[in-house]
Amino acid sequence: MVTKKLPKNSTLSYKELGSTFSLSRFHLNAHISDKKADELWIRYLQNYQLSDDRHMFVAYIDDIDVGVVLVNVENYEATLFYVSVLKNFQGCGVGGALIHEILKYFDGFEIYTETQAKNIAALNFYIKNGFYNIDKTFTVLHRWDK
Repeated sequence: MVTKKLPKNSTLSYKELGSTFSLSRFHLNAHISDKKADELWIRYLQNYQLSDDRHMFVAYIDDIDVGVVLVNVENYEATLFYVSVLKNFQGCGVGGALIHEILKYFDGFEIYTETQAKNIAALNFYIKNGFYNIDKTFTVLHRWDK
């Protein structure tokens, strides 16, 4: 497995990586179908613009992108907020390898992550990878526009 920070957002398996969630804020919304929720995440991943404070780390197995993590940075704080591993590769160490790469890259930064409180699998994943202190709890509200 190879993990690396991408210099630009291009040529990922957007559809597959954007469709791995089942307990995201969109999937838990009774007014949004799972198909529409997947479409929103696929578009979000496609449109994520990399910069000095917006980073993308990808894991590859046999030149196939099997996992991705997005990281926003502000004032020596790095927040991991989009962790996606293809279903066939979940439980194989892909997510942990990406977290390890991010921790090395952002050595000296405060590292945070975010997930839904109902997403027990994600909570256990973060605990397994060294995230054990809940710093803040808040609700995310969305403002929709036409």
